[in-house]
Amino acid sequence: MALFTDGLMASIADLTLQDSSLIAIAGSEGIDVTNKLSAAQDHISADLAAIFQGQQTIYSPLYGQTPLDTAHLAVTPALKLWHVYESLAMFYSDAYFNEINDRYLAKRNQFQSLARWAKKNFVDAGIGLVTDPLLMASQPGFTFQPASQPGGNFYVCVTYVNVAGEESTPSIVTSVTVPDGNVLLIGAVNMPPNSTVWNVYVGTNPSGLSLQNSTPIAAGQNWQYTAITAVTGRAPGTGQIPNSTRLLPTRIQRG
Repeated sequence: MALFTDGLMASIADLTLQDSSLIAIAGSEGIDVTNKLSAAQDHISADLAAIFQGQQTIYSPLYGQTPLDTAHLAVTPALKLWHVYESLAMFYSDAYFNEINDRYLAKRNQFQSLARWAKKNFVDAGIGLVTDPLLMASQPGFTFQPASQPGGNFYVCVTYVNVAGEESTPSIVTSVTVPDGNVLLIGAVNMPPNSTVWNVYVGTNPSGLSLQNSTPIAAGQNWQYTAITAVTGRAPGTGQIPNSTRLLPTRIQRG
């Protein structure tokens, strides 16, 4: 799981699971699917702001209560599904107005209806909130240090860790080539104030990274990696999970 602020909740692969003809239509109609994902997330952000604003009172948030905002919002399966359907609705709206094709209109209407259902389902299920949210980790910094050993090609990502031991969403996996006669020094950068330690994951292929440090690494401290001393730890996680679920009361407007 990740935070709403970490980036796009759904991917093109998530959309094609719902509509296998998406890629072919995107090519024939010249539609940028990533742009639709981004536009849909912006639309959802505006909807969320209105939903959250409607819950504000002079008593909100209560003392010790997690604020109800997108900075603390976890991406639950229900929220991600809303993004998938909202993206597909926008995609087929664009396709329809390109060609005025009734087949695209039917698809647009179908996904608009599904997006409304997914939004209601998300709200009805409750809002997943993270108490101490960590930003998605930035790509790590690399330096080399002379040493009598072979180099190699490696893939690396890092995570930030808060005082509760929760990990951020991992950084984008970065490839690095270490010259022979050097060791790799890895450093975490742009660490947020609520994170003073971090973890490092390394592997020889981007889908096979594993935790290398037995205890979290202090901010400002580099981690030395060599293939000789590499260990096989757990794989990177997907980010923080909700610490609480906020049910939103239904309010009846006066008038």
